[in-house]
Formats: sequence, C-alpha cells, structure tokens
Amino acid sequence: MKKREILRIGDLSVDLDTRQVHRDGQEIQLGRLSFDLLEVLIREAPSALSSDEIVQRVWSGDIVSDETVKQRVSLLRRALGRAPSGEYVETLRGYGYRLGLPVEGTTESEPDVPLSQSGPGRLMRTIILILAIISLILLITVLATVVRQVKRLSDGGGSDPCAIISAPVSNDSVQEWAGDPDHGRCLSRFEEYEDAKPTVPVQRVSLDDQLRSGGIADLRQESHLDER
Repeated sequence: MKKREILRIGDLSVDLDTRQVHRDGQEIQLGRLSFDLLEVLIREAPSALSSDEIVQRVWSGDIVSDETVKQRVSLLRRALGRAPSGEYVETLRGYGYRLGLPVEGTTESEPDVPLSQSGPGRLMRTIILILAIISLILLITVLATVVRQVKRLSDGGGSDPCAIISAPVSNDSVQEWAGDPDHGRCLSRFEEYEDAKPTVPVQRVSLDDQLRSGGIADLRQESHLDER
C-alpha cells in the first residue's frame, strides 16, 4: 500500500502529490501558478515570505513586479473562497504574505495499482497485443502461400494436360484439345510427336499377286457392269 500525506487547511484538503485541492469532496480548480503559490505558502507556514522570495520560488527568478504578485494572490484567494475563520492568505503590509490558517497533516493509504492497470503496464500489454496480431497475420500469409504452392504442384503432377499426345490423336481430339489453356504448350509437344512418329511403308502389289487374290475377277465384273 502506498501512503500519501493529505494536508488540511481549514475546510480545504490539499494533496501536494496530485496537485489537487478539495472542499467537501468537490475539487477546486487552480491554475499552475496559483497552486505553486499555495504550495510555497504551505511549506513555509507559519512563516511569512516576502514578495521577492515568492518571485524566486514561484516564477523561478524571472523579472516580475510586485503588482503581478499581488494579482496572483488575489486570484488564489478568489479561487479558494471564504475561509471558515480568518483568511487563507494573509497580507503583511510592507513585507509579503503568509498562510492565515494552521496546516494539519493526515496520512491516507492508497491501494497499489496493479502493473496491468498502470500506465507502463497498459503500454506493454498493448505492444504485446500488436506484436501478436502482426505475427498471426504473417503466419496466415505464409500458410496460404504454402497451400497455394502445394495445390499448384498437386495439380501439375497429378495429370499431364498434354498426355493426349502419348497416343494417336484424331482431328476431333485436336480441336477439343486446342481449347485447353495449355494448348499452346501441348500443341508444340504434339508436333514433336508427329515428327517422331514412324511412317507406315507403302506396300506395292504386283499384277500376279492381284490375280492370285482374285483381283482379275473383280476387274472383269466391273468391266461387265460398265458395258451395260
């Protein structure tokens, strides 16, 4: 458990760590310079500070007139409102200012914020989530690429679109084959097949062979038909 000190000034609750001022649970909005002035007065209470000391502590030594300091004190008083008794900020004529009410300190326990709910913890979880998403996307991309490659090899190795050329091809088959997307490649392979295909020798038949096989009888029958 983290402990922090809450200062009580009259009916005000001041937290110097969070730079917040509350009255009855309602936060009082203070500008940066106004809270710096209040913090300086609280830390030096019950002692008083001169205008020059306030300039050194609040404005870090910048050139600031007494009128500017007076206006800032007036803004602080207006923001804090009326005190239950006395004034929150007293003016010491010819010298400076001091806190008009006693400061009482109380200690409050603040529960530890889990690392997962803290700022750095949330940032780390966000980074891890982004890296996980990127890794998942890359993994899906790689798997899709592998699947496409395997499918392509499977389609290419399972059957040869040009396998038709391994057997004699009719004109109808060639026409059907030409409509295939691979017909250009296949046609080239078909031409190679035709060039390599052995030719059938032409057998010359003599007249004697025809006579033996009854060819003359056929010729005589054809001649008789012509005469009619």
